[in-house]
Amino acid sequence: MKSTNTEQQSGSALVQYTRNPNYIEIQVARMRLAAYLAARIDESGPVHNICLSRVLESALLLALLRKVDMYPTVQSGLLRYLSKAHPVHPIDNIIIAAALNRDGPTLATRPNIQLDMSLGPVKSRKHTLATTVLALLDAIPDNFARYRPPNYRGYARWTELALCASKILDCHARHQTADTAVSDRRFLLHQLRHGSLRPVWEGNLFAHLIALHALYELQPRDPFLHKQIQIIVQTRNSDGGIPFIDSQSIFLTALTGIELAHAGASHSLLQTVAAYIAHHQSAGGGWPYTDRVIQTDVDTTNRCLEFLRKGQSRRYATNIIEGENYLTSIVRPDGGFPTYDRRHSADLDMTAGSIIAFAPARARFSRLISKAIEYLVTAQHIDGTFDRSWTLSESSLIARVLAALHTVPRSAPTNRAIAASLSRLRSTRNIDGGWGHSPGEPSDVTSTAHALTALTSFGASIDLSKSIVYLLNHQRIDGSYLDRADQVGPRPYPYHFPIYTCAIVLQSLNRLADGFNITDRIRLPSSYYG
Repeated sequence: MKSTNTEQQSGSALVQYTRNPNYIEIQVARMRLAAYLAARIDESGPVHNICLSRVLESALLLALLRKVDMYPTVQSGLLRYLSKAHPVHPIDNIIIAAALNRDGPTLATRPNIQLDMSLGPVKSRKHTLATTVLALLDAIPDNFARYRPPNYRGYARWTELALCASKILDCHARHQTADTAVSDRRFLLHQLRHGSLRPVWEGNLFAHLIALHALYELQPRDPFLHKQIQIIVQTRNSDGGIPFIDSQSIFLTALTGIELAHAGASHSLLQTVAAYIAHHQSAGGGWPYTDRVIQTDVDTTNRCLEFLRKGQSRRYATNIIEGENYLTSIVRPDGGFPTYDRRHSADLDMTAGSIIAFAPARARFSRLISKAIEYLVTAQHIDGTFDRSWTLSESSLIARVLAALHTVPRSAPTNRAIAASLSRLRSTRNIDGGWGHSPGEPSDVTSTAHALTALTSFGASIDLSKSIVYLLNHQRIDGSYLDRADQVGPRPYPYHFPIYTCAIVLQSLNRLADGFNITDRIRLPSSYYG
């Protein structure tokens, strides 16, 4: 069982500032956080990362264990976790009530609950997965109009597996087992047995659990099913629950490495990180979110390229070229970059990240970058915001897009886009100096860090002292930060790696330190890095 107590409790006391922090105090906070992150880089390169438990997967495992009548102690732990869990999405209230057999909201009593887990054109796919989960937990009334699964091929690998399993489960729920095609059964069984290099299927417990529920309907006494359940059980956190994914090592290591490099971490540490990242590049030139995962993605590839260019470009020139080739093969005709496949819709976060990744080679990719910039600027709303996808925080995507625009020469369209987004950030700050996921929501560390990064990079035009105090006052004694979830998957269901928050805050502290005049700066001893 994984322990999460250390990451959540080891530095529970907070540092408190009662006046406007100066450069020295920002630099000390920065170095303490950098030291915390550097200490969590394993000797082989990856950053230590743990995904916190989530209601969705914990309830799915509990339902499966009840079916097969296995692991009563684990079931008790899951029940304890669910009884204490704080809902992070409206659907959690239904899931918890169903799992605990409590009277609570159901789709019979609250038909307008946010079952719509969709964004844009993927509505039927998201509804399929949502209704599948609720059906497995007996949270859907018999007369509920369930969505028929769409064709499941052509998506990310875990989505294909989950949708195939949903189709099989839907047929069994309707007592139409004859409708389960041989090809569906064959696909599910082949993927479960041979489709993953990791014990947890592609590292994704959500897809793995839905697939195991389908396998139970097909082959309830199969010893392979029991072995797979044992694998899932071993991913439990110390609170008794299980996470969404069992690691995000490559993505988080690259993200952390970028900011440690900016903060001046040791050359040997950065070389270790670079060797790890280069080693895990896939044959097609892209990178997966964690090691031994087959599915690559644009987001992780962008972060890996950005890191390798920071002092490692000569040694890893071949890796960089292959990564560039991967990205150029996936860009869409409209200039946008999708997350997984060129056939998919472009994503603003991926597009901004790709511009940042290509920026050091702007002379070779000027046309590609120009079209991507045009795609970003065109997608901006009149209020300065952008449609979010993989994060909950409004300031997260604003900061990412502005970082991309910061890499290219200014023009009238980019000036207007920058001005609109900065105006949005200035007008949506909370009274405590922080920002929330959306205007009017309570402030959180991650959203505040993103907003400060953007405002500092372009000149705030407002006094940021209160915002900096908010950020520094949330630093714990060990240098780390805790926060609520910001990443989402399946969209828009939140999940959380605490190390992600720390890397995002270090990014903000790096930019804040950069923003001071050179005469205000000091150099701290290298011992701050650990």
